[in-house]
Amino acid sequence: MEPRVVSTDVLVIGGGHAALRSALEAARQGVKVTLVDKGRPGRSSIASGDGGGSFGSIKAPVEMGGDPKEPEDAVMRDAVRGGEYLNDQKLGDIFCAEGIDRFRDLVALGVPFGKKPDGTYRVRRNMGESFPRGFGLQKGPDSIFDCLMKELKGLGVDIFPQVMITRLLTKDGRVAGAFGLDKTWGQNLVFQAKATILGTGGMTGLFKHTSAYNPATGDSFALAYGAGAQMRNMEICGFSLIPTPMGISISMGATMPMTAGGARWINADGERIMERYDPERLELADEWKMPYANYKERRDGRGPVYLDLSFMKTPPEGMMEKLKQYIPQIDPMRERVEMSVSIRTSPGGALIDEKARTTVAGLYAAGDASGEAGTRGAGGRTGGFTSAHVFGCRAGLHAAQEARGQATVALDQGQVAGEEKRIASYKKSGGCDPFGAERRVREYASENLNIIRNQQGLERAVGFFSGFAQSEYFRMTAEDLGGLVKALEVANLALTGEMVARSALMRTESRGFHQREDFPARDDANWLKWIMIQKGADGKMALTTRPVPVEEYPLRPDNY
Repeated sequence: MEPRVVSTDVLVIGGGHAALRSALEAARQGVKVTLVDKGRPGRSSIASGDGGGSFGSIKAPVEMGGDPKEPEDAVMRDAVRGGEYLNDQKLGDIFCAEGIDRFRDLVALGVPFGKKPDGTYRVRRNMGESFPRGFGLQKGPDSIFDCLMKELKGLGVDIFPQVMITRLLTKDGRVAGAFGLDKTWGQNLVFQAKATILGTGGMTGLFKHTSAYNPATGDSFALAYGAGAQMRNMEICGFSLIPTPMGISISMGATMPMTAGGARWINADGERIMERYDPERLELADEWKMPYANYKERRDGRGPVYLDLSFMKTPPEGMMEKLKQYIPQIDPMRERVEMSVSIRTSPGGALIDEKARTTVAGLYAAGDASGEAGTRGAGGRTGGFTSAHVFGCRAGLHAAQEARGQATVALDQGQVAGEEKRIASYKKSGGCDPFGAERRVREYASENLNIIRNQQGLERAVGFFSGFAQSEYFRMTAEDLGGLVKALEVANLALTGEMVARSALMRTESRGFHQREDFPARDDANWLKWIMIQKGADGKMALTTRPVPVEEYPLRPDNY
């Protein structure tokens, strides 16, 4: 059967914050917009269903509940200090300047945020922040998605749910569209677009434990890399903490208001562990230190680690009910909640510029697909929701402007036929179960790519992931359509795992979320650099480094 062909001006891939905000801005520019999501837009995001959530890491005006003592540059200083100077400060300036405008956009759309009796917003202080900056959502991230989806439908955006984009189609060095697989009917689709935006999340499905409600399978990274885009800092994985008794809907983002309110991290010996890792800021230390401390306490024989809520004066509204819903066997105010290290965000991703353009013509990226635009560095605190909206808005605006002046590019039918052949190859008999292959991939990543790493484990990971596609053992066979989709996802995860492993092996230092036990110190003299990955002309993965342009930035290490 011939693929169905769909033509549009701007193609948006994804269904979370970055994708929906991109589609909204593009549609407001009066161009034809098509949104394609592997699940149900607004409900397939890694944030959907999360019990917490705040729109934050932005300086709140005093009249909106902000602290009048907060300096203008405090947001950037906190982010860069926490990101250990690996941040893209140029894009960070955009984040700081436009974050509050994107918050006001959501208020105008009707998103409910918590308010005090005097009418100002409830603004909370999160980890790694020197002042309160988080606007708490009354009903979680789904309230944002509902308002955005209502607006998109009103603007006439064409929406294709349950369609997995498996490859970006290029012509003469430009992205001209994408190939997709309908997960419901198995039909192949070809999307022809003048500009394309990636907003399909990060790599939360790469590890065994994730705080994401809907784990992302590295689709954005595989698509961008396959199209020839440069990837930046893929070794930086945003680890988090989740309750051990399967409370995957209560991420560390949801525990932030608890630690801000006095909750503590306690080990098996009853010690307040953050006194060992950051005695000054304790539970408000930089975000990467929490999973690091948890992992190290367990490894050193002092685990497990618990979240002790008994120290809180006033429990955050709604949080106790959420915890009891997912962990009904304990009373969180009387009993400690055991926590485990998980994956949450992706500070590494496709390199973008101030217009959210990747290094490939016609391709834009926002959210985790762009590594939150590089604003987090090695783990600094910048609101993921905020970043997705700031750069999603920019991606939609500039993609629409480009589409208006761009003629439709004819698709390369050889690429279309090649992708059909690749997908059909998974239907052959004699291979392994893709669901079993996924479990092995996640186990291998968790064993070798976790927050504390070493050369031996990283070399094992490089060998495993780089040889995955050619491995006889992992030659996957799809028994049905669900198995076919899973096989395609596992292939993306393996490619992402290889990027993480190779980049982590190359960075011989410890910085933020990337901790090498064989190189425990931060090395600004040799590693104040971004690691770049790009698909070479020979089809192999090529790694290079690019010095962080610190001399162009206002914030520099003390010893620079």
